[in-house]
Formats: sequence, C-alpha cells, structure tokens
Amino acid sequence: ITSFPAIGASFAELNPDNSAVIAMSGMEGLAVWLAAGGKPILSYRHVQTAEFLAMSPDGNFVVVGNDLGDITSYSTVSHSGRLKIFDYVVNTAVPLDAIVDEKSIVHALYQVGDGPILHHEYVDSSGGKLTIDLGPDFRRAWILRERLVAVATKNNDIKIFDVNTQTFTSTLRGHTRAIDSVALSPDGNFVA
Repeated sequence: ITSFPAIGASFAELNPDNSAVIAMSGMEGLAVWLAAGGKPILSYRHVQTAEFLAMSPDGNFVVVGNDLGDITSYSTVSHSGRLKIFDYVVNTAVPLDAIVDEKSIVHALYQVGDGPILHHEYVDSSGGKLTIDLGPDFRRAWILRERLVAVATKNNDIKIFDVNTQTFTSTLRGHTRAIDSVALSPDGNFVA
C-alpha cells in the first residue's frame, strides 16, 4: 500500500495504465504521483474549489470544474500548463459534471440559473451547445457517456436522459435514500 500526501483530497483517479495517481485537493491543488512508490511527478496550484475531475481516455490530461463556472484542462504528463475550456460569465452557472470522449472532446453539463426553474446546458469543446430540460424534480446529474445523462430525482429515482432526442429513456427505481453518485460500467450495460 502506498499513501499519497494529498491533504483534503476531494477527488482521485488512476490513469488508464495504473501507473499514476491524480488527486485534487482544495488545499494543495492538482497533483500527479507515480502509483508505484508515490514519487511526485507534477503539481498545479490554484485557489478554486473543484466540483469534479474527469480524465481523458489516454490519461494525458484531466479536466476540473470549479465553483466559479470554469472547466480547465491540465496535462498529467508535463507542465505544458492549463487550458481553460469553458468560462461562464453568468455567475449562476455551476458545472455539474464532465467527461472526455475517445476523440478528446470534453462534454460538460452546467446548471444555469438560481430560481425555481433551472436551465441545464450541455456543451462540448468542439463548439456544440444545447439547452436541455431535466425536469422539476431534478436533484443532481452526471454525464454517463457522450450525450447520455443520469439524473437523480428528489424522490430517489435515477432517470436516463438522451441529449440527442431530449427525452428520458428509462427510470431506475428502488433507492431508499438520496443518490450522491452514479457511474456507468465500461461496457455501457450497467449503471451503479
């Protein structure tokens, strides 16, 4: 067992070949260590609180969403720097989740607005942008894969939303408590 000194880490990921650990800490920023032995490889300092971290399929970069509405890409293999991908000027835009597809396009889901009616925008780094309606009983949402969103409802169901058709395709019932996280199996057949 190797431990990594990520004080207050809120997110951690292994890269695809399990050779490096990437962790996000509100106190220390983003750091990358060799998985075997824990030697630090690189780090990025910043002050924003991360809402999520998503890794590219090749493991060469991660995207981090912060509470200011920004989503930024960080290299995990060199100090080639950071690249702000999305920068919302609307103060009420909150990034909910993001994924990186096989073509290294970042897909992000934002909640926009602070009233009883919330707008959700699905954006990607190739220039696509859609406003989507996840319904009034929305509680939290995650991107499962490109253009497929899981929505946790206030009555503890999970609804699967297809961004292309703008419809819910299925509902998973039976949870007795609030849903805090959702994940899709690599083969796309199961939701946990």
